[in-house]
Amino acid sequence: MIKIILITPFIFATFLVAAQDLVKLERDSILLLHFGKAGGLHQWKQLKSYYIKRSSLTTSPLNPSHERSLDSYSTGYTNIYFQDPDQYRDELYKDGRGAIHTFITNRDESKLFRHNIERETILPSIYHESILYSHHIHSIGVTPILLSAYEKDSLEYEGIVDAYGKICYMFFSTVKNPVGNNSRLVVYIDVITNLVHATTTTSPKVRHKLYTDYRDVDGFMVPHTNTSYDNGTLLEEYKILEARINQPIDNLLFEVW
Repeated sequence: MIKIILITPFIFATFLVAAQDLVKLERDSILLLHFGKAGGLHQWKQLKSYYIKRSSLTTSPLNPSHERSLDSYSTGYTNIYFQDPDQYRDELYKDGRGAIHTFITNRDESKLFRHNIERETILPSIYHESILYSHHIHSIGVTPILLSAYEKDSLEYEGIVDAYGKICYMFFSTVKNPVGNNSRLVVYIDVITNLVHATTTTSPKVRHKLYTDYRDVDGFMVPHTNTSYDNGTLLEEYKILEARINQPIDNLLFEVW
């Protein structure tokens, strides 16, 4: 005998809420595992400052990926300073050319100083907002972004996938890119190490970044190599040469060139 069960809107809504709660519980459990492996949730909440020196191998994103050769890449290094909550300095040097430019960012604005022409420019607000959001990704990894999204309950969990050669938990959120459009940031956390393996952005182009060579820096697990790809072709690679976290930084670095 077949029994027909009527599902009322109330019952359906109850099931839906229960299912959403289970997904949120799984998401939060995975994120807490990640924070634990990366040094601890409390530790990352105490992030106040850092200095990073890293080597760089880069090419212009305007160079078509299928036309890139060794000659189209340049080498150099960057010095990056951060002080909570929103002071940021990024100095770019190129081998054989010296200082190229310096960014200084605070809560209200981002300024760019071009050393070759000794000119200061205040960047448009959409670039400023992008720098405030993304500078951690380019220096000490994705964990600060995940922590912020975890606290704001703004990260979606998509399940387990095969991503760039590893089995990973997949998360995503929507962010603003430097031209003001919505960009989908996808984060892949390795199911074995519980550390971030890769990220993908979808606007203005689909690009992915791999994070490797994790090492302890003053109690924080930091990827010492991050490599970006554009259509499967190398775009840039950065390797940390020196790092200090939560150690004093001269405030003048965020005021003068």
